[in-house]
Amino acid sequence: MPDEHAFFDTNPQSTILEDGESLIWYNWENGKHAVLGRDEIRPERDADGRLVRVEALNLSDDDLGYLRENSYILTEKRDLSYYRKALESYLKSLEDEAFMVFFPAGNRCNFRCRYCYENHDEGEMHSDDDTDLFAYFISRFEGKRLDLGFFGGEPLMRPQWIISLLSKIDRRIRSSATTNGYLLTPELFQRLLPLGLRTYQITLDGLPEDHDSMRILYNGKGTWQRIYDNIRSTKDVREFFTILIRVNFNERSLDMAKLARFFDLFSFARNDLRYRFCFRPIAPYSEINGMENSDSLACQCDEAAGMRLLSDFNRYAQESGFFLSDPGFYSERGGLVCYASKINTYVVNVRKEIQKCTVALDRGINRLSVLTKENIDSFTVRKASEDWDGKLDRLDPKCARCPLFFQCFGRNCALKNITTGQNVCPCIVGQEDEIVRMVIRNKEMLRRCAGPRDPA
Repeated sequence: MPDEHAFFDTNPQSTILEDGESLIWYNWENGKHAVLGRDEIRPERDADGRLVRVEALNLSDDDLGYLRENSYILTEKRDLSYYRKALESYLKSLEDEAFMVFFPAGNRCNFRCRYCYENHDEGEMHSDDDTDLFAYFISRFEGKRLDLGFFGGEPLMRPQWIISLLSKIDRRIRSSATTNGYLLTPELFQRLLPLGLRTYQITLDGLPEDHDSMRILYNGKGTWQRIYDNIRSTKDVREFFTILIRVNFNERSLDMAKLARFFDLFSFARNDLRYRFCFRPIAPYSEINGMENSDSLACQCDEAAGMRLLSDFNRYAQESGFFLSDPGFYSERGGLVCYASKINTYVVNVRKEIQKCTVALDRGINRLSVLTKENIDSFTVRKASEDWDGKLDRLDPKCARCPLFFQCFGRNCALKNITTGQNVCPCIVGQEDEIVRMVIRNKEMLRRCAGPRDPA
């Protein structure tokens, strides 16, 4: 047993939170957690409330050995070079994967959402001939894990284009669509599954009356019921898929009473890993592309109220048996790294311009190259991505002291990092205790989960 009142330096990427008579020690670096008694250790924190060391009160040699072996307790000091090596290792791992985003219908959309940040007046869309060029581009990433994303506008306005592209790819890939779900009929869903399109993000902003006041069809009619019916129809499909139901909210559109009614409508999704929910306070998305107007301003959520409600909604969802999408990001190494911060991410707009960010679609800084066969073969497209990535090549010393370093690596938002010249922190910094509870609840839910699982 260690000497009474021995002190040990702790991993800066760890958090200790109180849980009744126990202390939960979560290691963000490896995703492990240990439960200790208050009579075993006493945590010490700095002026910012971050863990810096522990005092061993009644700790066995075995427990001490475990804490050392799993990097809760540091056996030697870490300097910035430790974190630089970890970042370099992570960036090298990204070479083995690629992510491409296409806009089948361009910016065209059958909705006119009040807080949308896109200009739907742009009439262009990917042509049918583009699928040959895109399939060729995809073929150049042989041997890498490849994910395709379909974005818009509304990508399912052109389902045949998506089917054509996926049919030309001669290897198994994973693909996803960010869609409003209005056109995702049971027939189309079943047609896309065998082609690898198994993941969808669909937005339902709360109860029908609130959703229909913000997410409106181009002709002014409501959209909630048809989207809900399309989601509900997938329940009897026996294969694995993922439908991420995003609920954007402000402090007027959703509260706990409304949330309970909302989840009553989704009782079919309880304890089913194929359905995952995420809640997002409506932020000033439109400001980024200069699309802000009175409607978008009216929909925005007060920042403080949004964070408070978000915590309440997440806890209620998990305690009611519904899976969230966020715990996977929070517990995964690099889970908070923006896709635009990754070397092999290519967003291809309707003019076949290579971009990185799907939010700042109309910003000049986000236009890097043009996708042509010549530019693919000459590695011009690859070089443009490397140049963008080079602008992110910094490591702020403050990151080494942040519990979330291994989730973020200082690359939470590529656009903000480049435009500000600084490593911009994730908005969840300071909420580590709440996130740990969410991650642990998710682990417990997964242990109890039955039904289809992701074969990958």
